[in-house]
Amino acid sequence: MMDSRSNSEVGHAKNVANFEQLRLRCIGFGMPYNPSRPELQIDSLQNKLMEARMCLDVVIEKNTAESNATNHRRILFEKLPFLTTRIVNAFAICGVHAEKLADAKGIQRKIQGRRAGKKEDAETTTPEVTLLEAETETPEANGNGKKSKSRSSSQQSFDLKIEHVARMISLLQSEPKYMPNEQELQVASLQMLLQEMRSANTAAMQASMEAEAARRHRKLVMYHKETGLVAIAKQVKMYVKSVFGATSQEYKEVRRFSFRVIR
Repeated sequence: MMDSRSNSEVGHAKNVANFEQLRLRCIGFGMPYNPSRPELQIDSLQNKLMEARMCLDVVIEKNTAESNATNHRRILFEKLPFLTTRIVNAFAICGVHAEKLADAKGIQRKIQGRRAGKKEDAETTTPEVTLLEAETETPEANGNGKKSKSRSSSQQSFDLKIEHVARMISLLQSEPKYMPNEQELQVASLQMLLQEMRSANTAAMQASMEAEAARRHRKLVMYHKETGLVAIAKQVKMYVKSVFGATSQEYKEVRRFSFRVIR
C-alpha cells in the first residue's frame, strides 16, 4: 500500500499527463480552437506543461536529497546510545569522583532519552527533555494536524543531542584520568564525531528546507486558483464547451480528462 505522499505524487503526475492529453486534443481541433485569452492558447498550454513537468522533476530531486540527508543523520545518531554507554563505563573505571560520574550518567540519560530513576538525582531530567520525548512520539504524517509540531520537536531533539554530546566531551576533557586506549572513546575521536553530527544535522535541515520550497512552488504552478495548471485545464474545457457545444464530439473528448486539486 502506498503512503500518503506516494499517492499525492501519483495525483500530481496524473494531472500533468491529463493536461498533455488535453493540449493535444486542442491542437487536433485546428483553427476552430482560437481562444482570445493568451493563457488558453496552444503555446501557453505548452509552456504551462513544461513548467509543471519541471516542478515535478525538481520535487522528486529534492525529496530524494531530503530522504538521503535525513537517513544519514538518523543512522549517525543511532550510534549514540551504545557509544555513550561505553563512554560512561570507561569513565567509571578510570577512578573519577562520584559527582563527576553522576554528571556523566545524567548526560547519558539525556542522550538516550531516558528519565532518571526515583532514587537518582531529579535534576538530571529536565522538563524540556520530557516534553520532547512526548512530542517526538507523534507520527509526522498522522493526519491530525500535528505534523509540523512533530517535525519541529524532532529537530529540537537532534539539536539537544548534539548539545548533550558536547557537554559529555567537555566533562571528559576536564578529567585527566580519562585516557581510554580504545580510539573511538578518546576525546579527539568524539570531537570529530561531534563535528560530523553537526554537519549531518545542518545538511538534513537544508535538504528539508529545499524540499519544502520545491513543494510550495509546485503547489503554485499546479494549483493556483487562477493561473495554476488545474485552473487553466478547467477553463480550456469550458472554452471547448462554449465553442463546440455541450453535446459535441469535441467536448466529449476533453470532458473525460479529470483534474483535481491536491492539497
